[in-house]
Parts: sequence; structure tokens; C-alpha cells
Amino acid sequence: MESYEPTLLMRINYSDGATAGESVEFKYKDYYWKKKIEDDEVAEVLGLEIIPPEDPDTLEADGDGYLTLSPDGKEIEKNHLRIPLNKNVNICPVKEKVEGKRAMFVFGRPLADLLRTGQTSGNLLEFLCPHFEDKFDMTLYCTSNITQEFTILVWGYIYRKEDVDAAGITLSVTDHVEPYRKKTYPINKTISVTSRNWTRLPNGKEQDNPKIFTFIRRSSNANAISTVEDYYMSERDENVDDNEGLYWYSEETKSKMYIFTHLGLRYNANVDRVSFKDTEGHYHPKRGMYPWGTLDFGWSYGVNPARQKPKEWGTYYLLPRIFGHGFYETYTVGFKALGSEGEEGGVVVNAKAGTTIAADALDMVARGIYVVWA
Repeated sequence: MESYEPTLLMRINYSDGATAGESVEFKYKDYYWKKKIEDDEVAEVLGLEIIPPEDPDTLEADGDGYLTLSPDGKEIEKNHLRIPLNKNVNICPVKEKVEGKRAMFVFGRPLADLLRTGQTSGNLLEFLCPHFEDKFDMTLYCTSNITQEFTILVWGYIYRKEDVDAAGITLSVTDHVEPYRKKTYPINKTISVTSRNWTRLPNGKEQDNPKIFTFIRRSSNANAISTVEDYYMSERDENVDDNEGLYWYSEETKSKMYIFTHLGLRYNANVDRVSFKDTEGHYHPKRGMYPWGTLDFGWSYGVNPARQKPKEWGTYYLLPRIFGHGFYETYTVGFKALGSEGEEGGVVVNAKAGTTIAADALDMVARGIYVVWA
């Protein structure tokens, strides 16, 4: 009987460095661990364990960049899925561990959860692990010089095709429901999990509509924030750089939906609150989220005994679930069906009265699920 335990798929120890503007490819054929995927097998990626580059003397982050993923050689759209390689914006929740290893970024539930128990159905929005049949390549896009070595471990599962085909698993989702906002977002998708449909599962490039992907976006304020008025983290308002918007709406995105499941902000003394805001002008939660507790990320070197407040913790980021109550409390910027008018909304920031948040002073990361009908 198969145990379906997580296994190390790739091990990347990279010490050659990279310069700003350079891209470095990590090919599965060069970094696979122990053995390749066989012809009668398929695999899925549970998550990435990243040991980022740092200065050995100061322990500060060394350089910056982000990773994109290419299951079976087809890159998942990098405008939406960018995994930071900077220790100051590490996206690995500390509770997500594999066999006692270091904290790692986990995409979602693996199909092993169902295969172990014999279950034959599940929520499609929970099973977001990238799937591949032959190879899993990655590309590092370097945005500032990296001189120190780093390590990336790719963890996942390998299944025999005959076991997948015999399991009779069906994944489906009718609606995404946000009970606290009394909102229902129809999605209506069902897929049978077989080896032939393997690349049509979420995060696959051969999906049928609607397509479902993970999104991760890092963002900062392109302009100074010097009033208590809402500062929209929006590309349309030119408040953030390209591909950093935490607020989506345009004629081209009416067929898309973004379900925010995590949001994080590095502490900044001049931030009064962070909120989601919808078309009708309502804030969620009503009084906003404050830059400690709910939105703080955690620590890298332990808590200084003399400074016990969360805002005094170190700089090792992790993304708490929104409002701290789990997956089902989310915030959705959505469009209910292809071509129909939907909701405009996203992240807004307020500065404290009498203070100024300097341009590029905020470091924010959002994570969630991106659904597209086109």
C-alpha cells in the first residue's frame, strides 16, 4: 500500500551569483533529486523551502529577485505568480513544515490527502499544487545583485498513474462564499483527476475555463503618503509600479477574480491602518487592520527580551491568514461572470495624521487565488 509521503523533488544550491536584470534558469534535468519522474508516474509540487541569500557578517538580505515556475516547460504567468527570493519578504508561514524541515511556502493541499484516506471528492480551490508529468523548471529574475549562495528545495509527491486513475477523484467548486460580507461568487467548475487530466488541474497551463492559479504579489507605494486619505495600492492610479497592484479593475479584467487569502505588511511607524475597500466605499474589516498583530510577519532571530512588542520583532516575513480565522475569511475582488460588470476593490493604506510615509517605504505581499474566464 502506498504511504504517499512527501519527497524531495529538486535540490538547488546556487553560488554563482547574479546581476540586476539577469535571469537564471534552474532546469529540472540539472537539479532533480536522486531520480527523474518515470514514464508511468506523475508528480505535484507541494511547496518550496527557500534559504535566501544573506550577508554572512551582517545577516542582512543580499540582493533581490523573484522566482517563476514552469511545470512541463510552460511558465505560469509571472505578472501574477512571483515568489520573492529576499529574506525580508520571505513568504513561508512558519507553521508549514515538511517532516520537521525549515519553514516553507506551501501551495495548497496535495492530492495525497485524498489518496491516503480513499476520499473521492474535494474543493477545487484547496488543491492548488502545480502538477507536472516530465519536468519542473524555475527561473530567477534578479532585480538587484546577488553575491551570496542560496538554496531552494522543491518538495512534492510522486504518484503512479494507475493509482491516480483508479482513485476516481473529482474536484469541484460551485461558488466561493464570503459569509461575513454576505457575498457569493459563482465559479462552477468540476474536473476528474486522472493522469490524462493532470495538466488541466489548478496552476496548469492547459486548463479549461475558468482557469485557476495561485497569485503572489509584492508591492510598495510609488508615491509619498502624507494625508489620512485612502491611498489605493493601484496601478490605475499610478500609486504602485507595474505588476504590483493590490487593487484591480479595468475594462480588460472584467472576466477575472482575485481571492485574497493572505496579506502582509512590514511594520512602519507612520501607517495608521490597512483595509480592503469595495466599490460602495465599505471598509473590511470596518475599522481596518493595524500594522501589528494581524498584519505583522514575525521574527528572524528571535524576540529581543527587552523589546517584547510585535513591532520590535525582526524582519523575517510570513503571511498570516486574513483576520486570523482561516481560509474561508477572504476578500474577493471579483467579476461574477464573463463580460458582466463586477466589483471594484482592493487594498488601501492610511497614514497617521501629521506624518508622511516616504515613497517606496512600504513592503507588502499579498497571496491568494486568481480565477480567469478568458
